[in-house]
Amino acid sequence: MKRLVILFLFLLFSAGMSWGQEKELPYLYPEFQNGRVVHKNGDVFDVQLNYSLISNTFIFIDTNDNNIEKEIDETEKISYITVGEHLFLINNQNETVEVVQYENPKVFVLYDGKLFDRGSETGYGGRVDTPAASSLSSHEVGGRSFQLKSDRWVISGMDKEYQVEREGRMKRFANLKQFLKIYPRQNSAAIEAFIVDNAVDFDSVEQVIALCNYAESLD
Repeated sequence: MKRLVILFLFLLFSAGMSWGQEKELPYLYPEFQNGRVVHKNGDVFDVQLNYSLISNTFIFIDTNDNNIEKEIDETEKISYITVGEHLFLINNQNETVEVVQYENPKVFVLYDGKLFDRGSETGYGGRVDTPAASSLSSHEVGGRSFQLKSDRWVISGMDKEYQVEREGRMKRFANLKQFLKIYPRQNSAAIEAFIVDNAVDFDSVEQVIALCNYAESLD
């Protein structure tokens, strides 16, 4: 029985690690990219950026401080952030969202990592499994510095939550049930048919955008 459990954990861990090893650290992008942070007062900073899927904040490389990776704070002062061709805003809930469609309707996406705790090391080269969030606070970034060199925590996947503008307000959804609540009930059958006919996957940003556009066209 123990061997079966160990084998299952090994297979689960191996599947989840492929992405984590590829990135080394749990970031949205495989590598830091050229980015721009634009403040509301007009200040502009061109830096190397990546998005942490653990703290849900942007991290930049401070070339003036030994290339230390630091968290961008005081987000309430930021107008927008760009990473390559991607545009990010800080919404009214102080959440970082990517703008994936600018209008008719506006569509935003929020990224959140699925954190997997490999367990703390024992004195014999093994690990002790613990709940995924048991020690998470000790890894969160309270100040500027973001140091996560431990291999205990890995990202086993990524959740996406969307926001679509409807009647002047941003409505949240992550699945079909939540999406249907945003639009009139009389349109539900047509929306469900569109999802089936197009095999819409709510993990695909492009397919979700197409779904939002179709739902809006029914009005």
